[in-house]
Amino acid sequence: MNAFISVLVFIGFPGVIISFGGLAGYFSGYTYSVAAQHEATTVGHVIKLLYGKGGHAYQYAFSADGVRFDDNYGKCLTPLEPGACDNHGPVLVHYSFQPFHISALEDFSAASSRSYQDGTIMLAIGLPLVMTTIIFGAITARRRKRYSNPEC
Repeated sequence: MNAFISVLVFIGFPGVIISFGGLAGYFSGYTYSVAAQHEATTVGHVIKLLYGKGGHAYQYAFSADGVRFDDNYGKCLTPLEPGACDNHGPVLVHYSFQPFHISALEDFSAASSRSYQDGTIMLAIGLPLVMTTIIFGAITARRRKRYSNPEC
């Protein structure tokens, strides 16, 4: 039983976590693909660079339909001037109100494609780890049953 617990802890749990990350990538890709169908653009300005545990994000502000929005995005792929991303310059903001309010400093079609690719890679890693744990657990249970029942 100790071997199964080791496999569960070192292979199974990471596989589940990676698989959930892959599913999140697919959900994100779907959201961006729906948003791409209703995409609009406007000029916004980078307000500041946010730093955190996972890296950094660009905080930016823009106006759409007379309403000012503040948002942040991990990449700045649409500067309208050289160095705009790092110097509080103008950027092209992609936004949509479908399926809900979403904005990015990247084209939604490209963001969708990238999210689907990331999700596919994570599922390609995570699902085999989960399946390995399940198969190992079934083999372990069968052996334990066989050795505990000497009549077989």
